Amino acid sequence: MADSPLFPAALRCFPRRNWDGVLFFSHPIPHGMLDEKARSAARTASQRWQAAFDDGQIGTLDAVDFTVAVFAVAYGMKDHLPIVMKRLGRCVATTEAWRTLSDELIRRAFNIACTEVAVRFPDFELPTLDDVRLFARGAMDCVWEEDIDSWELLRRQGYDEARFTDRQVHYMPDPASLPPRAYTVVNHDLEEDPAAEDKKLVLPASTSAAVTDDRGPAITQHVVVSFVKLPKPVHGERDIKARSQTPITVPARWFSTTHYR
Repeated sequence: MADSPLFPAALRCFPRRNWDGVLFFSHPIPHGMLDEKARSAARTASQRWQAAFDDGQIGTLDAVDFTVAVFAVAYGMKDHLPIVMKRLGRCVATTEAWRTLSDELIRRAFNIACTEVAVRFPDFELPTLDDVRLFARGAMDCVWEEDIDSWELLRRQGYDEARFTDRQVHYMPDPASLPPRAYTVVNHDLEEDPAAEDKKLVLPASTSAAVTDDRGPAITQHVVVSFVKLPKPVHGERDIKARSQTPITVPARWFSTTHYR
């Protein structure tokens, strides 16, 4: 299927160059946010491979960089797959069917990448497709979108963060190297919590937050917020997952003053 003209040529090249329409989370990305880490690492790996192609120097690129960049290509095809299905007059109802299709996209992306890298860097030791799947299969699950990729809910497999996406300098910068940004404390109980770092969501500056008070109608409060500390889910409220340039809804009572770090 990936060889069909229904997939634009721009999606069938390595490394991936176009990220239009993809939203990226600001660093540092908390532990466990596998979808955001996969997106960020995929873009960075693609940029590093493009730089290597442009310079003719492989540098420090290795099998992990190759694996993550292969996922980037498959991910681009995955996002185009609903368009292909619509043109064919078909739908993907089950997660089993979606996994079969996305496995084929991973295989195709792998073949494209192997061809491009082998031509430019014949001495580079390419990983096997099975090795690539150790990351790509789980990462593909993590970027699956409900009611878009398939009708049936998906039980995500995940992947090894430490091995594939938590490589400092390359993919996840050292938090100490990041410039100070504004943040808002929404639960002071977490101030002394040693695990609080894993309970923060990172939002871009000048984020518009739709603040909802349980006792009245929703109001909109514009706040400059980058770090949001979340308490445990409140009864009747859904977990919050913030994306770049996307408003979030939280109880007004959680908000406090804006700080900088």
